[in-house]
Amino acid sequence: TLGTMGSFDWDDVLAYTTDRRVRIRHKWVGGIYYLTMIGILVYTVVYQLVVLEGYLIHLPIVGSIRATVEPGKALAPLSNLTYCTGSNAVVASGVQLGCISFEPLVESLLTPDIGILVGTRLSSVVQQANESCASEHYGCYHWVPPTSDDDLERVDSFIGDIDAATVYIQHSVEEANDATISDKKTVSLVDSFSPPKLRTVTLIGVGTPEEGIPIQPGSGGDVLTLGQLVSAAGFHLDDVLTSADSVSTKQMPWGNTNTTARYAGTTIRVNVEYQSDGYFYRVEETQVQSKREAVRWVNGTHRLVDDIHGIQFIFSQTSKVNKFDVRTLLLTLVSGAALLSAAKTVADAFVLYISPHRNEYRLFVVNSTPDFDPDSEAERVQLAKVLARKRRKLQLLESEDFAGDPSNPHAAAQYPNSAPLLQNGH
Repeated sequence: TLGTMGSFDWDDVLAYTTDRRVRIRHKWVGGIYYLTMIGILVYTVVYQLVVLEGYLIHLPIVGSIRATVEPGKALAPLSNLTYCTGSNAVVASGVQLGCISFEPLVESLLTPDIGILVGTRLSSVVQQANESCASEHYGCYHWVPPTSDDDLERVDSFIGDIDAATVYIQHSVEEANDATISDKKTVSLVDSFSPPKLRTVTLIGVGTPEEGIPIQPGSGGDVLTLGQLVSAAGFHLDDVLTSADSVSTKQMPWGNTNTTARYAGTTIRVNVEYQSDGYFYRVEETQVQSKREAVRWVNGTHRLVDDIHGIQFIFSQTSKVNKFDVRTLLLTLVSGAALLSAAKTVADAFVLYISPHRNEYRLFVVNSTPDFDPDSEAERVQLAKVLARKRRKLQLLESEDFAGDPSNPHAAAQYPNSAPLLQNGH
């Protein structure tokens, strides 16, 4: 036979099976199908591509941040600081403590592993060595009084005019590329080391207008005050905190759980978000008490221990810069094309289950076989007749007379309409 090689019929081996297609002539069915397709196309093009920018990806970045803190250049008079003992102003909230200068905290504030801590309250205690305590003696305190029970021995002081302290922020950033693919940078990012005239810097938080507060960029870094950052985060250092978790009653000199951020400390997250023409600092308070302990000096018999509460800044970097990506575009288009099949599913559901003419439609769309597990003689006879007809059709297609010599006059005479097909050798 044609298409046969050896003992294999390659026409049969490579036969292709397709779905049966039925053309339903009804405006409602066609309307549902085409309207669904149009809706999917609008969703893919307008929403996925235009609104969600389904052809762009966020630029992956790598970078580093360095921050330092310095006291304000011009300190406010002590009489103007309501939280300092000796000021002429009435205490608005919290408590008054003696105020000290910023310098004793400089070395203690170096915390590069977590960001930077700007101290607002210093609690100090002088401890003496416990000579009767052997190093291997469990439960023996080597320094007395122990820091957990020395509240009466502590000296608490606020850092005067810490609100005016300057926070100097430097950060660098570049596009992160997979070295196994390419080391070529496609986008030039703006960071604190870019020329000031080429970058736009904005401070954003719950305490700023929606568009943020513009910051004058400096050369090689940005200078902000602690007051600016705290205000942008939406609170004031002397606002009363009523959370019982912020500080224990034992730590409070006036014996209640009301305290302030200046006294207990808190944490502010600073996220540097990069755009194509600059970046902005997004600040957010996390209301986690922040403090650290440090030994200011020690000799053979005594040491001075500082318990520093303050505003801890934790920095992070993210990218708001997008770039065109072919793979992202293809994924968006392929997902939209896959959704087009839903139009056929919706139309089929209407035809077979919802339409008032569903029973008539099923006569053309659905083929039903006889019962292959007949329960009666009539069903067995029906199954036998249907199978016999199917077998005759199959035998006709596989007949040597039909599929053999195309010049067979019997085949041409019996099936005159098939003569051109046979003459073509198909």
